[in-house]
This record gives sequence, C-alpha cells and structure tokens, in this order.
Amino acid sequence: MKFDVIRKIEDTNLKDVVICIFDGNFPKELNEFDKKYEKKLSQIIRDNSFDSKYGEIYEVPKAYLGDRYIYFVSLGKEKNLTTEKLRNIVGKTSKYLQEKKRSEYNIIFPKALLKKISFLEAVKLCVTSVITSTYHFDTYITNEKVKLKAVREVVMLFFASSEKKRISNAIKEGEITGNAINFTRTLGNLPPIEMTPTYMAKEAEKLGKKHSKLNVKVLNKSDIQKEKMGGLLGVASGSYEEPKFIVMEWKNAPKTSGAYIFVGKAITFDSGGLSIKPSERMDEMKFDMLGGGAVMGAMKAISELNLKINIVALIPSSENLLGSRAYRPGDILKSRSGKTIEVLNTDAEGRIILADALDYARQYNPSMVLDIATLTGACAVALGENYAGLFTRNDKLRDVIKQTAIKADEKIWELPLDDNFSDQIKSTIADVRNIGTSRYAGASTAAAFLEEFTDYPWAHIDIAGVGWTPSKPSMHGGATGYGVALLIELAKKYSK
Repeated sequence: MKFDVIRKIEDTNLKDVVICIFDGNFPKELNEFDKKYEKKLSQIIRDNSFDSKYGEIYEVPKAYLGDRYIYFVSLGKEKNLTTEKLRNIVGKTSKYLQEKKRSEYNIIFPKALLKKISFLEAVKLCVTSVITSTYHFDTYITNEKVKLKAVREVVMLFFASSEKKRISNAIKEGEITGNAINFTRTLGNLPPIEMTPTYMAKEAEKLGKKHSKLNVKVLNKSDIQKEKMGGLLGVASGSYEEPKFIVMEWKNAPKTSGAYIFVGKAITFDSGGLSIKPSERMDEMKFDMLGGGAVMGAMKAISELNLKINIVALIPSSENLLGSRAYRPGDILKSRSGKTIEVLNTDAEGRIILADALDYARQYNPSMVLDIATLTGACAVALGENYAGLFTRNDKLRDVIKQTAIKADEKIWELPLDDNFSDQIKSTIADVRNIGTSRYAGASTAAAFLEEFTDYPWAHIDIAGVGWTPSKPSMHGGATGYGVALLIELAKKYSK
C-alpha cells in the first residue's frame, strides 16, 4: 500500500476523489476544482442532495464526471471534530471504497480540519486508519473472486505544507502502527489448530531475527519447570500442546534504571477446562491470546520505530483444555513466587498464568509493569464492547495510561480496586483463591488476584470486551488489535 501527501489536487494522477466537508459546506479552497465540473459539485451541496450528518457518504452521479468517481464524506460539525471521529470517518470511507472495488483514490480534507488536529498527527492517523480499516482476514478463503482487493494507493491533501522528511516520517509511523495492529489481528484470527503456543513463540523468534536489538528467548516446558511456574504448568496440563513462556527484551537505552515491562496473556484456546464453557460462541475463545498478541505487535512496532527505551515483554502461553491430566477445581497450585493458589474454577485460568509472569518481572527491577489480558467476561458486561477496563492503585501510572489511551484513540475506563476485593480472594486452605467469594465485580476480584503477585508500580488492562468484534462500518470483523496503539504510545512517552 502506497501513501503520499500533496499540496494541490493537480499533483496527483489518481482519478477517484473523496472530498471531506464540515457543516454541510463545500470547501472554498476547492472552488477551482469545482469549476472544472461547472460548479455541479457545490450545487449538490446547496441542493441538499447530500445529507451532511456525520459519517454520511455520497457518490456523485457519474453523469456529472465522465470517467471519474467523486465522493462527499461528512465530518459533521467542525466544532465537534476529534481524532477519534477523524479516524472513524477515514476508516469507514476506506472500507466503503474497498467494498466498491476502488483501490486508488485521493482524500481531500478541508483546511479547517487543521484547527483541531495538527497536520502531521492527521497524516499519521489517516495512514493507520486506512491500513486497519481495509484489513480483512481471508487466508482460508480459496475463492479468489470473493476476496476483497487490497488498496494500492491513497493520496491525501490537507492544504498544508511541511518538510518532506517530516511528512515521510509521519507516513512511516502511521504505517508501522497500522501494520503492527494488523499483525496482532492476524495472530488472533488464526484458527486455534494453527495458533498454538509453539506458533506464537516462533512468531516472536522471527521478530527477534529481524531486529538486532530485540533479544527473544523462549522457555520450553522443561525451562518452565526449572522456573517453578506452577501456575502456567497447571493450566497447560490438560493439553497435548506444551506451554511456552516468551521473553522479548528490547534494549536501546542506557541502563540507568529498571526496565518497563509489558505482560500479555496468551491462552491460544480456552475451553474453560473442566469448568467448561457453554458451546455457544466457544469458537471465539481462540481470541483469548489477544493480550499476548497486543504485546507482541507493540514490540514489533517499537523495534521498527527504533525507540530509545528498554522494554521487556513477557508472554505466558498455553491452551486450557480438558485432557486426562487437566487441573481440577479443588487443586492447589504453587506459583513461581511461592504463593499457593486454590483453584475453584478452571475457567479463571488467565490470572493464574499471569501470576507467574508478574513474579518473573521482578528480576528486572521494573520501573513500571503493565499487563493486558482478555481476562473476564465481567469486564465486558460492565463496560460493553468499546471500553477496556483499567485497574491500579498507582495514581501516577493511572494518569499516564489514561492520557496515553486518549492519544492512541483507545477507549479505557477505570474500575475499582481496593482492599475489599483483596479480601475476597483470600483462601482458607491456600494463600489465595482464583475467584472471589462473591459472584459480583468479577473483573475487580481478578485484578486483586493479580495484584497479590506485584510489589512494583503496576497496572492491569482487561480487554475482554474490546479484543474482537463483529464487522463495523470502519472495520472488518474479527480481532481488533486493541492495545497495540496504546502500548506503542506508552513506549514513546517513556523513551529517552
């Protein structure tokens, strides 16, 4: 996919044109372009042929244009524009054109857009949006006729100028972010017969071979046993597939302080174990590795951006199945930290493998640890399909993550974490139990369980509600890649 930014419409050879408008008004800066069509374009707007409601798309009749396609797209009211709205509009338009088999087009933005969003930020955002909105997982579709064609070229016009190098860098950053998100989505969309802990580990090793500063180490079952990761071993015990513990170390800054740590849950298929899930929608449990996928996608982008930072990614990976050796409700597992875990529900497995990863993080003397996981259905019930849940008692880290989420255009909402929830995961026969004593606030008791294995600045993001989606106007269905952009922005914030 090729991207370019131009200063006037005459600088492009692409025929198809998307014209974005505010407040139902034809942009004055396009008057000369309008004259080429005998002012029929502005006439369409004046005649209210085009509904100027935010998000509306209108195709100008070909009779006006000869061999050209022109589309009007409404940005809504200028005063209401946000980066999220721009991203959604560009995404919706790109997906719409892809479905109409238009693979090369210009997008013209009104000059007033730059009052709300900086030029280079808008360039980066739009590039990422085109890439992510036109991604469609079709690896296993054999009929080429039904596959959506890839977008080949997009040229953007903002009526602004900057150094070519800065524009080129903004395009590159947008491409890196978009491709990293799609990389994570592909990991999630793969069928679980292929996407196993071994497959995931090999993908990490491929990234390590591409980037000299990215050291990738994969702990196999024997290594995991030596590390005494009883939580990960217990969860994996019902599966023929052996667990993996993936360590990705990006070292590109002076060793003056502890590393920043990203931890991602990667259950490549979750049947619920002996506490088996209902069969309806169990196929979606292939997405239970999306926390680990987001972390891996972020590390891919961090390496390509060559960020000046030391970051470690920890990804515990296994399946959660019902084999003859599967762990049982009533079992007690001994975690890497030495703390014992009373198992009361084998479908609360993600927190158990994360416990070993959070303890493993201690050896890095971390400045910050953030874990991300499709952890609880309770979080999805509480926040729906648009917001991830944020849990931490660290005020400084809470504020940083919230601000970063806004910049990344990834919605997040803080949920409570206090001693009340910590009390609910105390066990009478072990150190902790893997579910709370109450059926309520399951996302908070899960976070309280994780907190038991931390003694450093730590936060937890639950992405159970946002990790995958049916098809949307601005995105094809499947894994969303949520978290990748947030982690990239967080790494940029902490970089030297």
